[in-house]
Amino acid sequence: MTPRPPRRFALVAFIVLACGPRTPPSAAPASAQPLPPPHPAAPPLPPGVPTEAAALVPLLVARDAAPTLCGDLAIRLPDAARRVAALAALAEQVAAPPWAAIRAADCLAREAPALAGPPLLRWAPNPAHLGLTLAALQRLDDLPADLALALAAAAWAGGAAPAPVRAAILRAERPEVRAVVEEATAP
Repeated sequence: MTPRPPRRFALVAFIVLACGPRTPPSAAPASAQPLPPPHPAAPPLPPGVPTEAAALVPLLVARDAAPTLCGDLAIRLPDAARRVAALAALAEQVAAPPWAAIRAADCLAREAPALAGPPLLRWAPNPAHLGLTLAALQRLDDLPADLALALAAAAWAGGAAPAPVRAAILRAERPEVRAVVEEATAP
């Protein structure tokens, strides 16, 4: 029987062979790609989005938005009509990240309810904009009464995802808004 080498020798030999010789950092190959930035840049604006909306994109795409997001958007683009147009275009056309469009719709309904009617009513019957419609329906109590009623009626008549739309409308404090669903579902 032959004597076995000590295990310590086998472990050291394995480490040396597995790790290989060390190369200094300056000896990196010339074709090495640079590392990506730690925070990805804002996506390019899709066609049809106003160029002034570029100032709003970094705030909307941030993973953890500040609680003052809508106020910060108002500071970056103080003119309410231009801000509504920019937020509506961003909500409709920016696909990634998904929360950017929802934040834009929420700020649109929260910060400029008097001017937000056309885009909100345009989204309501469209199943492709269900997420934007649900974000707006969460703000029914913040909208003017006539716009809230029109939005609830348009969303309910649109027929897309009746359960979430119904739940959002029934959470409204205004009885005339809730009546849109209550009258339609009454036996």
